Formats: sequence, structure tokens, C-alpha cells
Amino acid sequence: MSVSALDALQLHAALAAGTEDLAARFFDRTADVIEPVWQLTVGSDFAHDATTGPKPPGTDLFNRYMDRLIPTAHDNDYVAEELKRVIRLQQDPTKLLAPGVLARVLAPNWLTAQGET
Repeated sequence: MSVSALDALQLHAALAAGTEDLAARFFDRTADVIEPVWQLTVGSDFAHDATTGPKPPGTDLFNRYMDRLIPTAHDNDYVAEELKRVIRLQQDPTKLLAPGVLARVLAPNWLTAQGET
């Protein structure tokens, strides 16, 4: 539903710019909305052995990272908030790889020793 709502906003913007080449402009705009969601969905499917087909590059590495990120989000408010923003489609999934999140996921004990959470 979130993708549909974001696509509706893109349709509104495309219509506001006129009807010439409307379909092409609309689909160009929605590609930016759909692509990150599609990549997350396809990538997470490959966590299951029964999934077949071409696997996007980096899928296994990202899935292993997510296996650490999700439990970290249970205990770390910063990581939890960033994950919620991605799930709500408020920010791109690449934000989960930002230094502040990455450090909390990969080196949580080191950050705790530094006095950060």
C-alpha cells in the first residue's frame, strides 16, 4: 500500500506537469520509488533455500547484515528508528549502511565501551 500511495503522489506530480508523454514521465518517476522496495523484497526472498532465479549481487552479504541489524534494533533505539524509516519508505534502504548504523550493528560492544548507544 505504501508503494501505491507513493506512486499516486508521482502520478499527481506528473499530471501537474501536463499530459504530454505522461506515461513515460510517470513510469520514469515511479521507478525510483519501486526499485529499492523491489530489491529489498527480492533479496530477502533469497534467505529461503527454495528461492530460485538470478540472485542480485550482494544479496547474501546484505542478508547476513540484516540478520545482525534486526536483533540490534531490538536493543538500540538509533538503529530501530533508522530501520523503521526504511520500512515506512521514508528513506532509502542504503541508509541502513550509514556509518552510524553500520558501527552499531557490526561493533556494538566497541561503541558501548566508548559510551555511545
